[in-house]
Amino acid sequence: MRRFDARPRLRDQRGAVLPLIALSLIAIMGMVVITLDVGALLTKRRSLVNAADAAALGAAQSCGRKEGELSATAMAQSLAVANETNASVVDGYPIYEPNCDAASGRVTVRLRTMQDTLFAPALGFADSHPVVTEAVGVWGGVGSGDFVPFMLSEGTLLDCDIGTDVILGGYIPGEGEEIYCTFWMNNKVEEMGNSQWAMLNLNTVSSGRWGWNVAADYGSCVPANTNETLDWIHNGASGLSLNYPAPTYVCVDTGATPPTFNALAQYVGVERLFPVNDPGIPGSNPQMGYTDVRLDMETNPYPHGQVNRAGQPCPNPCNPGNGGYGDNGPIDKYDIVGFAKLEIVSVERGNQGGEVTCALPDGSPRPRDSNAWCLKVKFNGYYTDIADISEGDNFNVTVVRLIR
Repeated sequence: MRRFDARPRLRDQRGAVLPLIALSLIAIMGMVVITLDVGALLTKRRSLVNAADAAALGAAQSCGRKEGELSATAMAQSLAVANETNASVVDGYPIYEPNCDAASGRVTVRLRTMQDTLFAPALGFADSHPVVTEAVGVWGGVGSGDFVPFMLSEGTLLDCDIGTDVILGGYIPGEGEEIYCTFWMNNKVEEMGNSQWAMLNLNTVSSGRWGWNVAADYGSCVPANTNETLDWIHNGASGLSLNYPAPTYVCVDTGATPPTFNALAQYVGVERLFPVNDPGIPGSNPQMGYTDVRLDMETNPYPHGQVNRAGQPCPNPCNPGNGGYGDNGPIDKYDIVGFAKLEIVSVERGNQGGEVTCALPDGSPRPRDSNAWCLKVKFNGYYTDIADISEGDNFNVTVVRLIR
């Protein structure tokens, strides 16, 4: 008689431990890879970051010393290798904006190297891995001054009995000499290219809303925010530089509102520094600006004048449109060629007295317009070199720093 065993029989477990061991080894190997290979990659990247920072600062310093792009690039390559032996500058870099010869700008350096991996190949990965990093350095003026975010048209300035000889260089009126001038602005976007005065973006290269001293075809112009604009009006801008006799392109700012003009009106009786825009001479062929007329054209290869988004001339009349005949707008960047030191006499709205203060050339009032504003100023000086502005600031020192 056979006995029935109700307990289930256990299957044979021999050999089951081998897969467990294999899986454990894979997991352990993965941990080794993470600990050693990934750790080595992170260490290499940290070293490469330091090399890129040094390269960007060196190139920026070289540009600030006016040594030229070739010297700046050689400096970047030399410092990159000095800080990371196997580092190389990626093709197409350094990138200089607007260029290394500018009074201020930024340089982007991207470096690349390879890091060997010891254990990753056992898991089917490559035996080396690329490491890439990037740094951005800037150079420019360190001074600050009473610069306000409003440009004045050079053409209108020349009509104020000041004269080309005055605009040619630094000028301070003699004792008892008083020169007054008015500037009319219609704050509609379609009129910005023809304004006698208008807002511009004073953000320097280190800002995410870079507007001052950009390339002619710089395609990323954006307005400054209201707080920045009001701060410039109340406290002045800092870090500005001028490329004169070459153009200094500055982005148009369309953020003008009544509070902005009212803030400027608080400084009636106060001297401020206004950037001066060369709008380009209407109808000139070849295209040139007022600045070109007073410079030796044989030694001045810089055609002046405000430009559209693509960097093409947009002289008055700068007409918005879709590329049709005469539609060269809208205006995107002004061509700043100097600074006028002006005492603010009045800031009036175009339907609240400004239409009379900024009368037409024949003396009749302008059409009343709530979008328009009139600026009346007393002329106290003009400068094409901000080092000559006697505000107690040192504009000759070049600051160099990293921004990324």
